[in-house]
Amino acid sequence: MAMSFAGRVLRLRADGLPINVVWNGAPLDASVWAATRGAPHPTAALALLDFVYTRPEAHAAFIVDSLGSTGLRGGVALLAPDVQRLQAGHPDNWSRIVRVDSAWLAANQDAVVRRWTEWLSR
Repeated sequence: MAMSFAGRVLRLRADGLPINVVWNGAPLDASVWAATRGAPHPTAALALLDFVYTRPEAHAAFIVDSLGSTGLRGGVALLAPDVQRLQAGHPDNWSRIVRVDSAWLAANQDAVVRRWTEWLSR
């Protein structure tokens, strides 16, 4: 058992390793694409974002090529049903994902690390 990005696990599985993603208890770790302040080519960055976020077919192609995921429902809808079922946002998976309370975790970090370390040392 290991914690990993779903896309990495699915790539290993596609390469023939006997591995799979289990969504039950998986922490939500969402990310976004954005153009950062001071980017060397801001116009190109914004053009890429415009292309990706306004074209569901681009998201679908990204998912198929990268075995990653997307939050753009229109992109997911273009995928084959068996690929849709692998997505974090699929209803069967989404209901099993844990939303991390970052504020609580920050306020209780010392106690959490102590308990985790004690558990690991058993």
